[in-house]
Amino acid sequence: MGEREKNKFENCSEKAAGAPKSQETSVTYNTRRRGDYFVEPKISLETEIRSVQQGDIALRNRILKEYHPFIKSVLSKVLNEFVAEDHEYFTVGLLAFNEAMDRYNMEKGKFLTFSGMVIKSRLIDELRKRKRLEDYEVEGEDRLKVIESPNFEKRMEDQLEIEAFKHRIEAFGFDLETLIDTAPKHRETRKKALEIGKILYKDEALRRAFLKTGNLPAKELQKKAKASRRVLQRSRNFIIAVFFILDSDLEVLKKYLEL
Repeated sequence: MGEREKNKFENCSEKAAGAPKSQETSVTYNTRRRGDYFVEPKISLETEIRSVQQGDIALRNRILKEYHPFIKSVLSKVLNEFVAEDHEYFTVGLLAFNEAMDRYNMEKGKFLTFSGMVIKSRLIDELRKRKRLEDYEVEGEDRLKVIESPNFEKRMEDQLEIEAFKHRIEAFGFDLETLIDTAPKHRETRKKALEIGKILYKDEALRRAFLKTGNLPAKELQKKAKASRRVLQRSRNFIIAVFFILDSDLEVLKKYLEL
């Protein structure tokens, strides 16, 4: 081997020794490969909001800016007019979205659903102050004037609680329609299912087991409620719904179910 070829070989060897053995070893554990590139997995908005609540100011500012279109869309639907960033109520929406980031928790469902309700609530508060309610429409209702009643804030809170309740039962594989269809029809069965739901909620050990596994602790509930396995199986959705109603501020439903 000539001197030139020898030097070339040594240089290539040194470069190879200093390089990572493979591209895979040079990336972090939480990446995934797509073609010839490594990309970070998408982080959910809800996870980002948690980081904001822990003090990430830069992330808060980025999300506020990124969701300007969403804020304007919510405002436009309530006001029934186009809202730009120089609109007199855009600041109201911006402050409400910022408030929603502070108030949000995972149990309230998707963040955008929650923040949209907060924006509507704060906007309507502002409209009430300016005596302009009669000129605007609310999604799902004929006129904003129906919200002039003093219990408006309570209605908004109830709506948020219902959204959270829907989100929680859907995580267990059923929705409100399914709940209605599968609820116990026989009076005594319904009474027993209500009793089981109360026991599940009030007994700390059973409560923890249920939330940890996502399954009803059947044997323990059978023993404590003196109920058959058949009742537990057929009333599963209803029992879980009772549990989450008790774990909410849905006073109307609690009164209806005599909880």
